[in-house]
Amino acid sequence: MSAPNRKLHPRLSEPTFLLNHAMSRSIRKMVHTLLPTGSTDRVLDVGCGRMPYRPYFEGRCGEYVGCDAFPVDETVVQCPADAMTFADGTFDMVVAFQVLEHTDHPWRVVNECFRVTKPGGRCILTAPFLFPHHSSPHDYFRFSHEGLASLATDAGYVVDEVVPQCGSLQTVMMLLAWYNMFPTGWARKLTRSTQVGKLYGASTTIPLNMLGLLAGAIPYGKKVETGNLGFSNFMLGCSRPLASGEPGGERR
Repeated sequence: MSAPNRKLHPRLSEPTFLLNHAMSRSIRKMVHTLLPTGSTDRVLDVGCGRMPYRPYFEGRCGEYVGCDAFPVDETVVQCPADAMTFADGTFDMVVAFQVLEHTDHPWRVVNECFRVTKPGGRCILTAPFLFPHHSSPHDYFRFSHEGLASLATDAGYVVDEVVPQCGSLQTVMMLLAWYNMFPTGWARKLTRSTQVGKLYGASTTIPLNMLGLLAGAIPYGKKVETGNLGFSNFMLGCSRPLASGEPGGERR
């Protein structure tokens, strides 16, 4: 029996529920907007891991290819995100979900994404802004929406849409739920009971996540144009211009 897909179907008891819930909804919306049912486009998932968002592409692309420096199985192409083995202009859409913060040269990764995107093709990038350190195996960067957009435009993309994921008040609740993992661990050690630790974690994390869901209904702190706000994550929808021949970005 396969493990549940916590990216698509996060549980209220999980510390990252609010972020995963927001990402799942916005990624699904963007994919379904850009890829109509029955599309034959080729899609590349860069740094794909276990390809948790692949179900959103089913029936909407002709081929879904995953690549990763540490492939989980033989179906994933092994290559680093900043030096991919694919030919220029190979894919109609390139996606990189929560990858850039784990690379020490994220601009090279976006340059490579641009290189393998067909002229007229699309790219979806997501990356964290306010989120705790999480090694996988390393964690180097955080990105404002302007910083993420600069990587895309330097590579040659046109940024079509900026989507904040997990608003300011929700981010506060998500961070509280995240740091609640520490007293959860202490409760488990003090009582020498895994069940007590789980009960404490669920009894405190679930209310925080429910408050976060309620906070999501408040219009305050949702527009990136307002400025000075604390979003947890950002998603960009980009396109490669039809005119080809541009260099692969200014940063090298």
